[in-house]
Amino acid sequence: MKTRKKFLLAFLLTLIISFAVTPSVYASDGDDPGHVVFGSSYVLGEGESLQGDLVVFGGTALLEKDSVVRGDVVIAGGTLTVEGTVTGDLTSFGGIVNLRGDARIYGNAVRFGGILNQDPGARIDGNIVANESGVFPFTFSFGEFFSEPQPQSEPIPQFTYTPDTIVRTIGRWMWRIVQTFGLALIAVLLALFMAKPMNRVAKTVTDHTALSLGLGALTILVVPVLLIFIAFTCILAPVSVLGFIALPFLILYGWFSLALLTGNLIASLFKTKWVEPLSVGIGTLVLSLVAWLIGSVPCVGWIIPALFASIGLGAVLLSKFGTQLYQPQAASQTKPPVSQKEYHLPPLDIDESAQPEDIQPLDIDELPPELDD
Repeated sequence: MKTRKKFLLAFLLTLIISFAVTPSVYASDGDDPGHVVFGSSYVLGEGESLQGDLVVFGGTALLEKDSVVRGDVVIAGGTLTVEGTVTGDLTSFGGIVNLRGDARIYGNAVRFGGILNQDPGARIDGNIVANESGVFPFTFSFGEFFSEPQPQSEPIPQFTYTPDTIVRTIGRWMWRIVQTFGLALIAVLLALFMAKPMNRVAKTVTDHTALSLGLGALTILVVPVLLIFIAFTCILAPVSVLGFIALPFLILYGWFSLALLTGNLIASLFKTKWVEPLSVGIGTLVLSLVAWLIGSVPCVGWIIPALFASIGLGAVLLSKFGTQLYQPQAASQTKPPVSQKEYHLPPLDIDESAQPEDIQPLDIDELPPELDD
């Protein structure tokens, strides 16, 4: 019972710290590599620019007049109000999209359920796709490497490298390193409360790597789709929002468990042994930086980090969030006991006054038939 209380306390602490160290959702001067918002509000101010995609789960987003999103906008189960410009596609899953008179969408406007309100003067250069049944169309957009370029009536300014932009790029790299150190700090705090559960998850990873990979990958592929379809219903929409919030934290929990294995491996290289919080902290730094560098490779860089995340998530689920070691269900090898016959001897007529010399030996031929075996 105490272990479960510690587990709950540590999980809540991780949630609070994670939200505390998250940068502000208000956009800056166009240097951000996109934004992902869970259950909160986002405002892109007048004249501001967001370099990257905007993804909002269960929240509200406002793109004010003369603001520019240089990427796609995706909103699930929330409300989006556009008064500025979106250079990519706009996709809504069961949400409400309001396009004001000054709104401009260079790409397509795709709606899976929900409501699209378009004021007079709002422009959509691409196609308007309304899928009321919730069934996906045959063509998907998997990013700039796979999507077909959309015709644009006005050229979009291209991002050029100047001394100023190089300095900003280096600044973004430094900020990513700071974020990695913050993630390592969260891992250390989590390990202080959950060393044993994390060891169970790590043990599951080493003993059942293939099974963890399969279950984690299946969860990452299937669960978001199910949550999106659940968001179409009004009653279960909060469940969908909670699911989208919980899934990243479960992936993060599995990532920390993989970091524990990484830290132990580094310690073994130095022929020493570290305590769990130190192993998790160092392992998180190394694993996250390596995953970031590999993920920077175009087209295929995301594969290795995705495999690591799938393995960690699958181990978390197999170990029931680290509460127990995973034990495969083995077929019972116990054979049923051999039935034996019950023999009942007839009652003996004993003469208590008989003397020892009067006792006669038992004649085997007089045994009952059932005892003759």
